[in-house]
Amino acid sequence: MNPKILFVFHQSTTHPGLVGYLLHQRGYQLDIRIPSEGNSLPTTMDDHEATIVFGGDISANDSETLPFIRTELDWISTVLSSGKPFFGICLGAQLLAKVLGATVARHPQGKAEIGYHRIMPTYAGSQYIDSQLHFYHWNLEGFELPLDAVKLASGNIFDNQAFPYSENAYGVQLNYSFTIISLGDPELFN
Repeated sequence: MNPKILFVFHQSTTHPGLVGYLLHQRGYQLDIRIPSEGNSLPTTMDDHEATIVFGGDISANDSETLPFIRTELDWISTVLSSGKPFFGICLGAQLLAKVLGATVARHPQGKAEIGYHRIMPTYAGSQYIDSQLHFYHWNLEGFELPLDAVKLASGNIFDNQAFPYSENAYGVQLNYSFTIISLGDPELFN
């Protein structure tokens, strides 16, 4: 059996995008869970090689009104303590930052990051991103860096765009998962 990667989506219209395509091409089985639809998250990472938590049109601060957000926030420590890779994209990065004690909030001037925006690698991030690139964003909120985290990339609207946590976890604000196919999906915007 092929090794499994756990994908955590926040709505049924989410598409695995480029990330899913690349992992599938490398022989991984995609185990997609949608906690907002009642899917449970594993109590251990024994059956999974890694976890990718995707974005969504909700907030990491919605744990009081959306119980599945509280469940995800509590569950992320399961992945982190397993030592297996965790990759948070957009809301997934915001959830990771919040679990690590950082603030997730709207821009102080009410700005939003929607569309293609330039990302600039920091010196520490230049080993991952070698030049300024444009990535798709759909962010109404950003995150402060968790304590002792290193900024890997910055942006013009939300300064913090990427950070690592220890050896096994990364959060990126940008929507790396979008492809032309997923952007053209009429269900994406319903």
